[in-house]
Amino acid sequence: MTMGGKQMNGYILGSDDVINQDKKLDYWLNLSFEFNPLAKASKKKAKK
Repeated sequence: MTMGGKQMNGYILGSDDVINQDKKLDYWLNLSFEFNPLAKASKKKAKK
């Protein structure tokens, strides 16, 4: 996903036809919830 000219990592876009199909959406949501505890937080950037 690109926002404000910068690539935003870790985001997904779902089209309406996928979001409206509960089984497919549930699969991807559960997959992301299972991964989330394994993800490591990014290091904080120093303020300028």
